[in-house]
Amino acid sequence: MSTHFIGDTVDTLDLSAFHARYDKDGPRNQPFHPVMMVKVLVYGYATGVFSSRKIARKLHEDVAFRVLADGFAWSGQTYDSLSKVAFAITGTKWNGPRFFGLRDKEDRSAMEARP
Repeated sequence: MSTHFIGDTVDTLDLSAFHARYDKDGPRNQPFHPVMMVKVLVYGYATGVFSSRKIARKLHEDVAFRVLADGFAWSGQTYDSLSKVAFAITGTKWNGPRFFGLRDKEDRSAMEARP
């Protein structure tokens, strides 16, 4: 399941009921933006993660969940991709997952060989 597909799909939904409550109580009383929560819940359910505690753990461990939770924090800033974090660290273009050791050349060649 593609995180981009879920993110784009949730962005098209009418979430006005969620926004009304968020706006009424103010963001200081709601630690997470409602759109981000819907994205994470939908992705969790789509990938078989139903427990809120497991979803919370995935937000720290799983790159896909982190992307849906609006990115990666590094040095006080939030980035929407690992490649941008790698660029901020090195000042040069990198494949983010490869830079952080999440993908190596063998994984990439196996992905390219798929029909």
